Amino acid sequence: MAGRRVSTSPTDSLKYVGLSWQPHVRPGSWVEIGGDFKLPSDIKEIKIYIQIAEPEVNYFFDDGSLVELLPDPDWRATAEKNIDVNRKVKLAIITRKKKNISLQNFTIEVEQRRSEFGHGTAVKASLWTDAAYGFYKDFVYNTLKSEWAVIENALKWRGMEWTQGNLRFDDANATIDDLLSNGVSVRGHNMFWGVEKWVPSWVQSITDKEVMKATIQERISNTIAITKGRLAHWDVNNEALHDDFYERKTGNVNITMDMFRDMNAEESNTKLFLNDFAVVNSAPYTTAITNQAKSFLDAQVPIHGVGVQSHLPSSDIDITQLKYRLDKIAEAGLPIWVTEMSVTDTNDTAKAQAIEDALTLYFSHKMVKGVLLWGFWSEAIYNRDNSLATGTDSITLNEAGQKYVDLVNTAWRTNWTAKLKSYKNKRYFKGDYSIKVKKNGVTLKTTAINLTSNRKLILRVKGTTDSPKIKVKIR
Repeated sequence: MAGRRVSTSPTDSLKYVGLSWQPHVRPGSWVEIGGDFKLPSDIKEIKIYIQIAEPEVNYFFDDGSLVELLPDPDWRATAEKNIDVNRKVKLAIITRKKKNISLQNFTIEVEQRRSEFGHGTAVKASLWTDAAYGFYKDFVYNTLKSEWAVIENALKWRGMEWTQGNLRFDDANATIDDLLSNGVSVRGHNMFWGVEKWVPSWVQSITDKEVMKATIQERISNTIAITKGRLAHWDVNNEALHDDFYERKTGNVNITMDMFRDMNAEESNTKLFLNDFAVVNSAPYTTAITNQAKSFLDAQVPIHGVGVQSHLPSSDIDITQLKYRLDKIAEAGLPIWVTEMSVTDTNDTAKAQAIEDALTLYFSHKMVKGVLLWGFWSEAIYNRDNSLATGTDSITLNEAGQKYVDLVNTAWRTNWTAKLKSYKNKRYFKGDYSIKVKKNGVTLKTTAINLTSNRKLILRVKGTTDSPKIKVKIR
């Protein structure tokens, strides 16, 4: 652990603050330890030191630096520029026609059907499958319009197998089926949870290392046999930086790497993620998860992304610190998903501003590929102060929830209708589109196009004004 001792004036009282934790350091290796912090205004002296749990272990200090993080007063303008660069492409629409055809009553309608960037929420399978809560499901589909979802608890080992050999999967299975049938991609959360108190009690009671290894493999095989081909992502060993249950129980310091390998062997098409907290909402584990991701890549582990939970404890967000942490994690070179976003505040106006600020920064960052809310409804969320919607027999957006919907479903999507002609310089948010050519409101041609790079759509209007035919070429 790296910490700091702060002496303040005038009383010279001391305050000890943890700066950075690095839970796993391999013998003989060099590792970066560091983090960001704010200096108190009345500071007199600061000392940064390293503390280890095993005093008999020798360690070497190679180099150190202290760099001031300078706020960008125009960060929002910078973010908007990055959004244009990272999230948009150009589609040139070229319209060609015969001279004898009039386009006076022709229109073109552009509808974005899906975003390349992942927007979504955690859902409770027990509510999803309960007919009395049909409004809960409808809210996700029709108000949030989520294109991604993660089942909050029902896929966790404790949720699926509270008692050994008694698999409970009906609610999760039905929820996954319904989400997929409605075009929603699903994340798997989580195969294992490295924090001991969240491990099934019967697994905690296993003392034999070989039995534990076999039990881990059985969990992987049994679960993937049910979910294979249906989940886009898996969080493999949740919050492994915060406890080492499986390392201790198997005697294998690389057990999480082996979990990745074994899961990939069972199902190679699902992307596998690290997932942890206190990496963007606070500083202690930012460098640690970056180191962890790099070590997995160095060991050629099949890892596809880093999940950062982003439970923001208040609406008072320091954008400079948040961006530094994202940039630090991005050094690993892996896609970043904000897997569990929440903002805690009883003031919905302040929460709405925090939602806008944090989401804008996340959406602007090149390495962030998606953001999932960790719940939304006051009656089905782990902390009511995080809610984006309220109600009992129905669900209504609060101010913060409305801000989220306005950003995700309006501001960051491209939809327009206009007279049919050429449009050469418009920029579009990346994703899947439906483009319709109509005459007097009647659809003549519908074209599906995926926009992830600059493209050209050529519309040729043939036939006659009264009996037109539309030909399409995509380049």
